[in-house]
Amino acid sequence: IVVFGEADLSRTVALDGNGTFDFTYIGRVSAGGLNARGIAEEVIRRLKAFYVNPQVSVEVAKFRSQNVIVLGHVHAPGQYPLTGNMSVLGILAAAGSPTSAAASHVVVSRPAGSEPRLPDGEASGGSSVRLTLTALQSGQLPSGFILKDGDTITVPKAETVTVIGYVKTTGPIVLDGNMTVYDVIARAGGVTERGALNRVKVLRRVDGKVQPVKGMRLSDFVQPGDTIDVPQRYF
Repeated sequence: IVVFGEADLSRTVALDGNGTFDFTYIGRVSAGGLNARGIAEEVIRRLKAFYVNPQVSVEVAKFRSQNVIVLGHVHAPGQYPLTGNMSVLGILAAAGSPTSAAASHVVVSRPAGSEPRLPDGEASGGSSVRLTLTALQSGQLPSGFILKDGDTITVPKAETVTVIGYVKTTGPIVLDGNMTVYDVIARAGGVTERGALNRVKVLRRVDGKVQPVKGMRLSDFVQPGDTIDVPQRYF
């Protein structure tokens, strides 16, 4: 920052994490959202309280790199540069995209006290927000959401339910939001000709023991870790 005719005021300043800096006489200056010319105009405006027609020039000496950290089930977790209005999907693509074991949502976290706070999403806003991949792909994001320097994107492991017995495809089924017993069986290809849909059992681990859930209906929601057992029908 050069103040013409006032050499003692000219100096190089570094922006703090919140985008502000201290300047002689005028105190704290917010540079967030301003280009070099805008910063110069703000300094001039405030220096007018002390000088007649101050002339100020501002140049960027060095850009501080802005980064986002990607953790969890992506092919290449790590720190990635945040350029422009880069999206969550853009960062995930740079990280090699989610693995086959990844959940269908991500959690974006922001350090405590950082501004602006994250908007409300499917989890509590402020320090973290849960975003589904479907919402990201369709652009249906919480109002005001934008990635910021220092954010962390965590891609959790998918929560699964295991299906055994007389279905077309046994094994783990990835939960996509709230799913009923019937939804999971349908995702497994449905019951075979020998399967008894009216006698399906849901097994759940409670206090370290796996036991049937009493009164479970096909329209009830399952929980991560459940096992759905489709028995053979009577002939």
